[in-house]
Amino acid sequence: MKVLIPPIYERNLDADDPLSNDLFGRKFFADNLSRLFQHTDDGLVITINSRWGDGKTSFIHFWKDRISQKSIFIPIYYDAFRNDFSDDAFLSIATSIQESLEKKLVNDGFNHKNKKQLESLKKNSKDISKGLLKSSVGYATRVIASTIIKDEKILDDIDSFSQKLLSNALEEDVDNRFDAFQAQKALVEDYQNTLKEILKGDSKEPLKVIFFVDELDRCRPDFAIQVIEKIKHLFSINNVFFVLAINKEQLLNTFTSVYGLQGENSEIYLQKFIHLETELPPMHGLSHESEKDVLSSYIESLLSYCEISQHYGKNNSSFQAFVDLCSSKMLGMNPRGIERTISLIAIAIGSNTVDKIPSLIDFIAPMSALKIAKPKLYALYQDGKFHDSFEEGISKTYFKFFKDLFTNDVHETAMNAFEVSKIKNACRILNVYDFPGPVKRELFIHARGTEGVIYEHNQED
Repeated sequence: MKVLIPPIYERNLDADDPLSNDLFGRKFFADNLSRLFQHTDDGLVITINSRWGDGKTSFIHFWKDRISQKSIFIPIYYDAFRNDFSDDAFLSIATSIQESLEKKLVNDGFNHKNKKQLESLKKNSKDISKGLLKSSVGYATRVIASTIIKDEKILDDIDSFSQKLLSNALEEDVDNRFDAFQAQKALVEDYQNTLKEILKGDSKEPLKVIFFVDELDRCRPDFAIQVIEKIKHLFSINNVFFVLAINKEQLLNTFTSVYGLQGENSEIYLQKFIHLETELPPMHGLSHESEKDVLSSYIESLLSYCEISQHYGKNNSSFQAFVDLCSSKMLGMNPRGIERTISLIAIAIGSNTVDKIPSLIDFIAPMSALKIAKPKLYALYQDGKFHDSFEEGISKTYFKFFKDLFTNDVHETAMNAFEVSKIKNACRILNVYDFPGPVKRELFIHARGTEGVIYEHNQED
C-alpha cells in the first residue's frame, strides 16, 4: 500500500502520448497553444493562470513531453523556485537555453557551424552576466550602507570609495560609461542575433524554443521580478516563447511587495510584460454530470495507485456520494486537495488492522475531505456533532450526505443540528490516535478551538 501520492505527471506518463489519459480535458488547450507557436515567428510571453493545486505543474509537464515529440520544438522546463538561490536570473535562464540547444543540436547532427555558434552564445551569456553584475554593485553598496548609516556625507564617501574600488570595471567619466553601456547593449544584440541564427538553421522551418517557467509565484519577490524583466528585455527574440504558469493573485502581491503597486496598477504593470493571458481549463465548471465523471475517474485512479480500492472504491455504497461531496457544488476540491484526501484515507487504513476499518471507512472518507478542504470546520465537527456555523452550507451538505446513506446513525439534536454516532471513532482513526496495541486504558487530550476535550479510550490489538 502507498500513502504518498506523487504528482500525476510522475505516476501516469505514457511515453507515446503523455496526454492520452487526459482526465481533466486539457489536451485541446495544449494543442491550441502548440499550433499558435508553430504558426507564428513572433516571440511571445503568455501566462497560464490558476489557483495553487489546480494542476498547472502537471499540465505543463504533460504539454512539454507532448511537444518534445515534434522536431521543431525545443521545450525547456524551468523551476524558478529552485533557481532563486541565484541573484542572476539572466544567467540561469541563458544556461537552461544553452544546455537544451546543445542537446538538440547534438541529437540532430552537430556540425562545425553549430559549435562556433554555441561557443559564441555561451561567451555572450557570460559577458552579459558580468556586465549586469558590475552595474548593480555600486547601487547595492549604497542600499546596504544606507540601512546602517544615516549620515549623507558618509554615504557619499562610501559611494566614492566603492566607485574607486570598481574603477577598472566602471569608468569614472561619463564618456567611458557611455561606451561601456553601448558595449553591453551590443553584447545583448549579439546574443539575440546568434540565438536567432541557431534557431533559423538551414531548414525552411525554424526551431522554436518553448520555455516553461513554473513556481514563479513562490520565489523571492525580487527574483520573480528579475525573471519577468529579463524575459522581456533580454529574451524578446523571434521563435522564443515563454509560458509562465502562475497564480496571478500571488504574483500581483509580489509586485505590491517590491514596488508598492496596488490593485489596477499591479495589473497594468504585469500587462507590460505579457502578450497573452490564459486560464487553465478548470476541472470544475463542466456540467455537473460531466464533472462527476471526471472526479470519479480521478479518485478511482488515486485509490488504485494507493492500493486501497478493495477497502474504498466504486463498489462501495458511498463512493459516488463521496465523489459528489468533492464537486464544485459542495466542497469544490482541486486535484491537489483530492490527492491529500486520498492520502489521509490510505494512512487511516494503513495505521489500523484491516478488519477494523470496513464499518468506519464510509465515515473516514467524507471527514478526510472536510479535514483538507475546511480544516477549521473539521476541528468543530470531529466529535460527530454538526451545527450551523459561519459556513452553514457545509453542515447541511454533511447532514444530507449521512442522512441519505446512514439513516440509523444520524440523530437530529436541535434545529439545524445533528449528531452522527460513528464520526468520533472514525476521526480518532483519521487523527491516528487509535493505533492497534495492547489492551490498555488511556486518556487522549484533543484540542477543539480553545477548549481541551479529554477522551477516555480502551485500545486493543
